[in-house]
Amino acid sequence: MASAGRSHDLTDSGSETHRIAPSPVVHVRGLCESVVEADLVEALEKFGNICYVMMMPFKRQALVEFEEVQSADRCVACGSQEPVYIAGQQAYFNYSTSKRITRPTNADDPNSGNKVLLLSIQNPLYPITTDVLYTVCNPIGNVLRIVIFKRNGIQAMVEYPSDAAHVH
Repeated sequence: MASAGRSHDLTDSGSETHRIAPSPVVHVRGLCESVVEADLVEALEKFGNICYVMMMPFKRQALVEFEEVQSADRCVACGSQEPVYIAGQQAYFNYSTSKRITRPTNADDPNSGNKVLLLSIQNPLYPITTDVLYTVCNPIGNVLRIVIFKRNGIQAMVEYPSDAAHVH
């Protein structure tokens, strides 16, 4: 396991060695197209508390920020010694050059919000229509519009008149 003051040499199939100083942020590569944040948290929380995940779906990559560098050390060390699978596919890990993931504006403020709710539906048993989503989402608050798109499974955006997290 690397200590906080040393750099870490890592190689994987076909890539050259990279020297990157340990960081609480881990760069994850080799993800499948359908992977979501919850898959990363489920697979990696055994290494330590995760405070933020940023997906890069078109690159099949992600950044995972652990609360402590030691957790990132465990993740990178384990991934270099044995396969770590995320959503059924082997992933590759290295430290990020960033010490912290830049959050979107107001992401650190729990009182700020967003009026659009993103839903990811995996393995639906029934057809997913706007009527079905309206029935599910309207009890939370007045639904303004719904958009469904089929990319990496079924995803939908549901817009509310104000912050969806504060609507009861």
